[in-house]
Amino acid sequence: MDVVEANFLVPPPTGILSPKASIAYRARQLLKREEDLAKIEERIVRAREISAERFRAKFSNTIVDYDHAAGDLVLLRNSANDGPLRDKALPRYIGPYIVLKRNARGSYILAELEGTVLRYAIAAFRVIPYHPRTNLRAEIDRVLQNLDNLPYAVGDEGVGEEDEDVDIDEEVEEDDDDGADVDVPTGDGTD
Repeated sequence: MDVVEANFLVPPPTGILSPKASIAYRARQLLKREEDLAKIEERIVRAREISAERFRAKFSNTIVDYDHAAGDLVLLRNSANDGPLRDKALPRYIGPYIVLKRNARGSYILAELEGTVLRYAIAAFRVIPYHPRTNLRAEIDRVLQNLDNLPYAVGDEGVGEEDEDVDIDEEVEEDDDDGADVDVPTGDGTD
């Protein structure tokens, strides 16, 4: 029996229990009655909902989910500078970058303004919107069009690599025509 579960199966005692009441209390814990289990589940679910509501209310000003679309300009948090106090004057954000796509798990594939695709996907919490002073829509569209014409898909595994079909059951033919026999030393001093 789980100790935590046993403690939730019955309400806490209101005072010191007599031996008979203590045995009855323990017997009720061991019974694991369905209505007690249902009450436990209901209390736990409600407590989780209340906790989530409190968290949302407490951090409502800091919880932001930017959903950047392809072609948006963003800044990238330079997390290498998130260190000690001596780094406080270093730049916090670098960029701007162009969003190419958002992966299923929320990370972003970014490209520099000239079209160079960043090597790794970037976590969503590191990306914030960039508001340019001038309209860069034409340049962004040009970069996106150039990236669409690439011979591979941006953000896929093994970018730029072509898979070669290999039959693992095929026997390798040895080439005996080269005429060069190589003596491999055995290390026993007879070479």
